[in-house]
This record gives sequence, structure tokens and C-alpha cells, in this order.
Amino acid sequence: MKSAAKGMLDLSEMEGFAEGDSLIHRLDARGKIILVVLFSVAVASFDRYQISALLPFFSFPLFILVAAGIPASFIARKLLVVSVFAFAIGIANPFIDHMVVMNVAGISVSGGWVSFASIMTRFALTASSALLLLATTGLRDITKGLEDLGMPQVLANQLFFLCGSLFLLSDEVARMSRGREARSIGGKGADFSTSAHLLTTLLSRSIERSGRVHTAMLSRGFDGTLPVSRGTRWRMADTAHLALWVSAFAWFRFAGF
Repeated sequence: MKSAAKGMLDLSEMEGFAEGDSLIHRLDARGKIILVVLFSVAVASFDRYQISALLPFFSFPLFILVAAGIPASFIARKLLVVSVFAFAIGIANPFIDHMVVMNVAGISVSGGWVSFASIMTRFALTASSALLLLATTGLRDITKGLEDLGMPQVLANQLFFLCGSLFLLSDEVARMSRGREARSIGGKGADFSTSAHLLTTLLSRSIERSGRVHTAMLSRGFDGTLPVSRGTRWRMADTAHLALWVSAFAWFRFAGF
């Protein structure tokens, strides 16, 4: 439970980064969403044995990282945590595909290992771009940008509240974790029955708190429209940023590195 609280607090920290005032932060959310989608499509379109052709695409997340002033160590930690899923998907490839596709310093490398490295590279690219989108835009502006791009308002609201509920749960998880540690002596209180009881308590508290949140929203006149922190005014900088990177993605994809 302690690790769950730590993960949710990391999400809160990422939302804090979205309050920055760099050039990247001031760009319209719609343009940034479009760029991340096109970037992911371009990365995913390569052959499964391609690795070197993917390397130029690292310039995009690196540029955003530096221009927005996001700590590289924070993004790296988040990538390391979620990379377990990509590792689980690709690790079976070396045991399935034994065909030799290249030789490195006289060592034969099978297609399974190459495709595994390709999967991990694609994951690092797409996941880092998504994390940087959240860290430079914020959840509210992302959902509003998706709504402006055609997502139904109901679906956008559901996405916002689904993700936002993690921040509410983080407070309860952190308090319960501290309470259990304060009452534990010599590592006691960390068994399965105690954890199950804490999860049950967390569920009941979450239901109670969701009712209070709903009442507070109604009392403040919530009408289904999400508030935004920066607005959605499209500027010349958004057009230039979008055109520059779309051209770069097309060049990376078809130049044949």
C-alpha cells in the first residue's frame, strides 16, 4: 500500500510540473495531443526488426524534456516502472524467433532479440512522449483538448474524473499507510488479512468521499464543462511547432536511416 501511495503522489508531482511557464507549457493542448498521436503512429509503423531507424525519433522527447525543464530523472523513474509491461510482452520473442538476422562483431543475433529490442525502444519513445504530454499540459487541459478535437463531452468528463480520482485516493492511501506503520511493531500488521481489511476500508472511504465531492461540485454550479488553466487559443507558435515536428517525423520515417 505504501508503494501505491508513492505512485499516486508521483502523479500529483507530474501535475505540478504542468503549472510551469515554458514555451512548451504555453502551447495549445490540441497541437500537443496531435503531435503525440502522430509521433506514436510513426514509431509504430516501422518493421519489427528496425532499431536504428527509430533512434532519430528520440530527438522529440529530448527536445520537450529540455525546453520544458522537466527533470530527466523523474521521467526515467516513471519509464522504469511501467517498462515491466513492455518487457513481459517482448521477452518471449527470443524463444520463438531463432532466425539469424544480423551479425555483430562476429556474433549471430536472432530476430527474436532484435524484435525484443525494437519493442523496448518503441515503448520508451511512446511512453516518454505521453508522460511529457501530461507533465507539460495537465490533465484538465488534455481532456479539454480532446473534447475540442471531437471527443464527446461525456467521455472527456469521464476520462478526467477517472484519472482525477487517483489524486483523491492518494490522500486516503497515504493516511492509512501511515496509520498502519505507526501501529506496527517489528514488521507486524503487514500480513494479508490486514491488507484486505485496509482495502475494504479504503473502498468505503472512497464511496463516502465521492459523495462529498459530487455535492461540492453541484454546490459550485458544475454544468458538465471542465475548467481549463490556459485556454484553447491557437497561435502562430502552435502552427510552427506542429509543422516543424510533423515534417521531422515524416523525414525520420521515410529518409531511410
